[in-house]
Amino acid sequence: MKHINRLASVILLTSLSACAHLPSVKELDALKADNTAAQTKIAALAKENGELKQKVTTLSALEDKARRYDDCLQENQNLLDKNIICLEENKLLLEQISRFKQFDKSKKDVRTKLDKNYDFILSQLEAERQAERISILRTGERIKIILPQRALFIGERSAWLTPKGTRLADKVAAAILKTEPSSVEIAGHTDNQPIPESLRSTYPSNWDLAMARAIAILKAFGNSDRNIHLSSYGQMQPVADNGTDEGRAMNRRVEIIIQP
Repeated sequence: MKHINRLASVILLTSLSACAHLPSVKELDALKADNTAAQTKIAALAKENGELKQKVTTLSALEDKARRYDDCLQENQNLLDKNIICLEENKLLLEQISRFKQFDKSKKDVRTKLDKNYDFILSQLEAERQAERISILRTGERIKIILPQRALFIGERSAWLTPKGTRLADKVAAAILKTEPSSVEIAGHTDNQPIPESLRSTYPSNWDLAMARAIAILKAFGNSDRNIHLSSYGQMQPVADNGTDEGRAMNRRVEIIIQP
């Protein structure tokens, strides 16, 4: 019985020894190799992770630069838009300056021609001016020749030219036409005295008398192709007091206004 028990004990111990197997040197070396490989892989992954983080940082920096670049592009576009607006404004300003220069040159040309024409008309009609048969005025950019009724017409209520009046009208018209004016206005004027009953069939009013006087002077210009037009102001534009004989005489007149 004791022998059987010993044998059982030996068998049990043998079984336990088989279950508690320790690794061999070869197995330990394999485990160490696996561990080393794992460590190497971990190190590689760590390095790769670091590189990825660096790339992420670089990408973030690039994105920031890209945003700043987009902002710069937008600012540049805004500046370009402003420059375009400025260029358009400058273009308009240059056009205005050009028009002003042309206008200024035109004004200077007109003044030059006005001076020349005024001097010419004075030279041609100096004798008549000295004899007080006409007056020659320069008003702004126009020349005005005033012919009183007494130097032209047979009476205070007449539009019939006297022989001397006809010669005067012809001489004035010839001098004016030689200056080649751009336009001529012939304006008739009267005093404020009413038309006598005996003449109303011919001149119903001072308006009609003034127009008849303007037409009489127009005939001196012949068939000129110049821009000539007639005006009748009747008694509405007196230059002197209609309360005196002298004033009424000054108001009875024909004015020729010349644009150079």
